[in-house]
Amino acid sequence: MKGVSPLIATIMLISFTLLIGAIMIGWINQYATGQRTSFQRCQNARVLLQGGSYEPIAKNLTIVVYNYGDVNLRFTPLMKYYSSIGITKLTDHIDVAAGGVAVHNITNVDPTLEEITIQSTDCDPPCYKCISSQDVLLSTDIRGL
Repeated sequence: MKGVSPLIATIMLISFTLLIGAIMIGWINQYATGQRTSFQRCQNARVLLQGGSYEPIAKNLTIVVYNYGDVNLRFTPLMKYYSSIGITKLTDHIDVAAGGVAVHNITNVDPTLEEITIQSTDCDPPCYKCISSQDVLLSTDIRGL
């Protein structure tokens, strides 16, 4: 029984190695491009919680969000309380166009609210921790609390 000649085996081994290398380079390039695009988007994110007002009888909190960045963003509010309620992440979202202002009403807010934070859902971790894609409004800055 004859085997494959050493020359053919070497050519096949080199071809297989080059093929695997090309696949890996393509995958790494695609991954890096996606990460760079997400990072650049978040670098252009700028947000400011301009103010808020609380209606104690109805337990409604109204906040004003100003997106002074170059990209449209979606935010999720996080509320931190003094009492044992802890931190509550709301399921509703606030969509704000680039250069736009949004007024958002949050219902059933306990009067022990310490602060409200908005974080961008468009900026993937760890970029959501970027100072430019989130903002905090303390209870001392909310009328009615």
